[in-house]
Amino acid sequence: MSLEKTVEPYEVLIRFRKDASGNTLIAGQMQRLQKIVMDGELIKEDILQPEELDLNALPTSEFMTEAQADAINQATRLFGENNGLLLRLAQLEAKLRAEWGAEVAAHKETIKSFANDARLKNQMIDTLEKTVEALRAANAPSSATPATDGDTLS
Repeated sequence: MSLEKTVEPYEVLIRFRKDASGNTLIAGQMQRLQKIVMDGELIKEDILQPEELDLNALPTSEFMTEAQADAINQATRLFGENNGLLLRLAQLEAKLRAEWGAEVAAHKETIKSFANDARLKNQMIDTLEKTVEALRAANAPSSATPATDGDTLS
């Protein structure tokens, strides 16, 4: 009578989520399957409690091909790089706002001033055009006394 107990990988769960600062956190857990076999016959099979998984020391050879393990390692590395780049971008944006914020605000006021000047000039042009039209209308020949070819108006 032979009694054999084996424990093998059953399930791996990897979670990706963003923390408050926008960094991607990667965490995982693994469950194993415990089998008890007596004389070649499966007696009992239990799914063990999940264990926290250190993704850097993931025992991938137990359940993945080398290519799959490389893909996960590369994805983990790239997520880390991405987090670093996002942090650097945020730092540069803050620096840009700090260094150029006052200058941009000054230019914004200048642009507002130019826009206001243009609006006032357009109003003046409209007023002048209306005045010219009114003067033309006032100096136009009256239709009440039509002139004929030989007649002159006195």
